Amino acid sequence: MSMFRSKLSQLLAAGLFSAVLGVDLVGDLVRKAQKDSHLTKRDAEFNVSPLITSVTPERLNELTQKAAALDPTYVPVDFTTWYQVLFTEPTSEQGILSQDVSDLLSTLAGYDEVTSCQPLISARPPAVNPSNDPEFTEQTYLMAAPVGIDVQYAWGFPGGDGANTTIIDIERGWKLNHEDLQAANVTLVGRGLNSKDRLGGNWWHGTSVLGEMLMVDNSLGGVGAIPAAKGHVVGITRVDPATGGPYESNPEAIIDATNALGFGDAMLLEMQVLDANDQYWPVEIYDAEYDAIRLATALGITVVEPAGNGNQDLDTAVTRPGGSPPVALLNPSSPDFRDSGAIMVGASTKAIPRTKVPASNYGSRIDVHSWGELIHTSQVDGPFGDDDSYGEFDGTSGASPIVVGAALSIQGMISVNRGTKLDAFALRSLIKIGGTATSNPSVDRIGVQPNLRALIDGGHLAILSALAGSYELLNITTIRVNDSVEVPNGRDPYLFTGLLVYTSTGYMSATMTSFVASDLPENGTQLTWPPQNTTEFDETWAAVGKTTLAYAGELSINPDFPATRESGSIIHGTLHVTNIPSWGGTLQRRDDKIFKMRGLVFLRLTGRVGQEPTQGALWWKKLD
Repeated sequence: MSMFRSKLSQLLAAGLFSAVLGVDLVGDLVRKAQKDSHLTKRDAEFNVSPLITSVTPERLNELTQKAAALDPTYVPVDFTTWYQVLFTEPTSEQGILSQDVSDLLSTLAGYDEVTSCQPLISARPPAVNPSNDPEFTEQTYLMAAPVGIDVQYAWGFPGGDGANTTIIDIERGWKLNHEDLQAANVTLVGRGLNSKDRLGGNWWHGTSVLGEMLMVDNSLGGVGAIPAAKGHVVGITRVDPATGGPYESNPEAIIDATNALGFGDAMLLEMQVLDANDQYWPVEIYDAEYDAIRLATALGITVVEPAGNGNQDLDTAVTRPGGSPPVALLNPSSPDFRDSGAIMVGASTKAIPRTKVPASNYGSRIDVHSWGELIHTSQVDGPFGDDDSYGEFDGTSGASPIVVGAALSIQGMISVNRGTKLDAFALRSLIKIGGTATSNPSVDRIGVQPNLRALIDGGHLAILSALAGSYELLNITTIRVNDSVEVPNGRDPYLFTGLLVYTSTGYMSATMTSFVASDLPENGTQLTWPPQNTTEFDETWAAVGKTTLAYAGELSINPDFPATRESGSIIHGTLHVTNIPSWGGTLQRRDDKIFKMRGLVFLRLTGRVGQEPTQGALWWKKLD
């Protein structure tokens, strides 16, 4: 089984080919590849269909257009150019063997009509091993740092239990009527199946994952990290309409979840994939999965993705099946890096001092970690069992639901108290603030474990709330380093007015312009926005540009400096909107201090001026 993206998108979009003819052309390519490849069986039967059939092309287009509007960095993908080719299940006498699939992919990848191809293989849930330790009964991963994420503390705040949030778990199967999950009313959505026995251990795995997040607060069993959240599941197992046989599709499952979720919701990808050397990697190394994840994060949906259990350095280049050259897709320092926006999760030991568990992948792309062993949760009695049980879970499979709990606890508190939610990128940045590091972070390289008390009390959320508001620019001053006297700049071209806006959910925007008449266009000049296709007003627009500064992006607390509600260090950025092109994608660090006088609130922001031993200070008055 395989899938690939064709280069027919422009022709299809122009209406020169119908969807059926597109499928036929793909079939011709596969038959040609069968003849051109060194296969043991060159006439294996197959059927071709669009990769995504559970969501209509019209709905996919609607989602991609909405994503582009919400996220200016998102490049829309035409999902109708992805096709899947389903062969007969391999046996000793018929079908295509795995080496044949690899050869076929290599041949297809060499055709001009093919942009990308990959195997459509069964997704492996990150490997775990149940423990038989009957004495472990406490869910200490929910308790205070440095042991746990301290979600118990967050439960004391409105929304800290995940209220007004939704999570979808994507994998093979679950026992949804487990005694400690039944009242959570978790439902199956999309066209995937709840598969109990396909490839083994499905219910045991899925029930363990759901329990960490959603076990009901009752007199049975334990309690999930976010018991007030709404839960759904999406199955990766599908039915081939041509044969009635089962197959598995990670990308379509992710699209199903995306279609069912909204801005600020979350999905958990309980899957990992193999590289060409049979080593486990995060699922996003495959192009179709990456495209599906990136669509979700652009729509504001948080995606939590296990780093995988292969003990692989994710900063190294990965060789994917199909003969493609090695690429460092997950190394932020590499030109080949691509950021899906997912929260990537590693696994650590329970014991303090905490270290990486041996199996967990590691690298600079990993954002956070949590327990990868001895995680007490709901289960069934064994890989093929039916009876309700409780036991221990591990691996990045177990760490990732804990991180979901932290993420949606934060989202719930923000939603209940502010009436808004964070997008995927803002939540990914926030969840790392104040986290608990391993004993040797530079060696383990699995990020930090979220610490909800640090976010609440440390006051990242409280500091953002204290800063939130609209501010009018009053003055610009300078101060020499190690001096205490600020000198107002009352001369041109420093006479500016401006407006600064901070939100409690982690965003900012600033606009400043000169009010010196000699700097501005002549009074009465009529300008139209956007500028018309004429050079008549070029000099006038140049004057506007020279005297105007505007930028907007994320707002966060600088973790490298102590901070309170009254003073500290903040970061403007990553900047997404700016009228200075070189500022795009950058960070601006500013020291902040709040002054309260005569019922008014003033904000002073300071930063180094060029290479001079001088700081510039902007004084702002709060308007609301």
